[in-house]
Amino acid sequence: LNHTKNVLVVGVPTELRPGMCGHMANDGAFFPKITRNSYKRRRDKKNNTSFVVTNGCLGLKAKKNIKKTEEILVSYGWNYWALH
Repeated sequence: LNHTKNVLVVGVPTELRPGMCGHMANDGAFFPKITRNSYKRRRDKKNNTSFVVTNGCLGLKAKKNIKKTEEILVSYGWNYWALH
C-alpha cells in the first residue's frame, strides 16, 4: 500500500478478495499485561495503518509504504484490550 495515495482496505468477513482484507489486520501494539502508556508507545511505533471512514465505509489507510510481505497492523484502541 502506498501511504501517499487515498487507498482503503475494507474487510468483509464473508469475503476474501483482493482489496478486501481489513478483517485480517492485527493490533501490533498489544502484548499480555501491557499498561496503557506502553500500549500508546507501541501503537505509535508498530502500527502502519489507521482506521478511516469514507462514504460510510470503514477502512484502513496506510501511514507509510507497506511491503507486500509486511503485516497490516492497526490500533484497536486501549479500551478494546481493557475489555478483553
